[in-house]
Amino acid sequence: MIILQQLMKLCEQLNRQNSKWSRLVRLHERENFEKLQSIPSIGKKTAITLIALTQNMQNFDSARQPDAYFGLCPRIYQSVTSVNLKAKICKMDMSMVRKLLYMCSLSAKKSNRACRELYDRLTAKGKQRKLALIVVANKLCSQLSKTKLNTMKISCQKKIAC
Repeated sequence: MIILQQLMKLCEQLNRQNSKWSRLVRLHERENFEKLQSIPSIGKKTAITLIALTQNMQNFDSARQPDAYFGLCPRIYQSVTSVNLKAKICKMDMSMVRKLLYMCSLSAKKSNRACRELYDRLTAKGKQRKLALIVVANKLCSQLSKTKLNTMKISCQKKIAC
């Protein structure tokens, strides 16, 4: 009973903290918040988290830098003679953002046209579903950086070439 009460208090504190973060982001970064939310499958919590943890993506000069920062870039294990392993994502930093983008990729394969076409093309080639979802998360990351770099909104109907 005591543990349940403590958990309820922690949940209330967490909800209050989330509402404070969302008010701050909406107050100071309203335009960028709306740009991020214009991408199909990016919701309020993901947009707030991305703005808060990446300083509104101001430190990225190219569209590929966020991929590396979030740990979505493939890392190839090779040597000159014998080692020739499969490429895996590097998982260097920002595991929380990587998890958020993976969850967004689950909905992006249904709602985001460019991501849906990419997912269908990869699964038709025989790639594993999880691998295709990581590639879709990478695609979402490039769409995120394009909205910041180009300062344009992405519509559901428009196909984005990366």
